[in-house]
Amino acid sequence: MHFKLAPDSRAKYEQLVNYGKKLKPLPRQYQTLENKVPNCVSQIWVRASIDKAKRIYFEAESDSMVARGVAAVLVEGLSGYPATDILKISPDFIELLTPEQSLTPLRSDGFIKVFRFLQKKASQAMDTEGISGSAKSFTQ
Repeated sequence: MHFKLAPDSRAKYEQLVNYGKKLKPLPRQYQTLENKVPNCVSQIWVRASIDKAKRIYFEAESDSMVARGVAAVLVEGLSGYPATDILKISPDFIELLTPEQSLTPLRSDGFIKVFRFLQKKASQAMDTEGISGSAKSFTQ
């Protein structure tokens, strides 16, 4: 995804919406309070699973097409990595993806909230599997 190549903010939002359309729907049974990203304007649900190689895979859903796009970017970017690697990532990278002129401050804040929730889910999956990690979590 190349937000910097989009000519204006409208094109950047269109990119997010189109990206969100590619996200595989999260089954309703996983759209629970436990999987809901807290304090977001839009409703966003995230589920994490871990494979035998200890890699985390995310699924997400949202009632907003832009939020769905945000979730899709993060799901694709973070899925397939060990939880310890996911927990080491600083949310600073989001500024590179979404310069302030690309998204409103509220949307940029939402991006960070979704990212931190994915980290929380990765940490929970790691704890469930009994994996020890020295990575610092950036979750709230």
